Amino acid sequence: NQFYLNLNTGLYSQISVADIGAFTAHVLAKPKKFAGQDIALVGPKSESIKQLGEAISLGLGRTITGVSVPSEAVVQSMSPFVGEETAKAVANLNERVDSGFYDALVRTM
Repeated sequence: NQFYLNLNTGLYSQISVADIGAFTAHVLAKPKKFAGQDIALVGPKSESIKQLGEAISLGLGRTITGVSVPSEAVVQSMSPFVGEETAKAVANLNERVDSGFYDALVRTM
């Protein structure tokens, strides 16, 4: 009843696959408008590892707790399933989230 991420104080902004698809369709329909732009897609709110656990708990109807672990543990546990390169990319993403990089980016938009 736990999930593990290398997050401590960072806030994670989730976005649904449906929203990503809808925005992609919008961009493809107006390619000139978006040409050459870097666009950060974020969800409606940013949540801590504790808040993520609470949201998952609500959805599942049982207590799920988020546990912060070192990046190396994320890479080691994910590598057999997704490969080392992908596991390192996930760990790196979470490190950037934890650093506040994405929150700063979103505030500038």
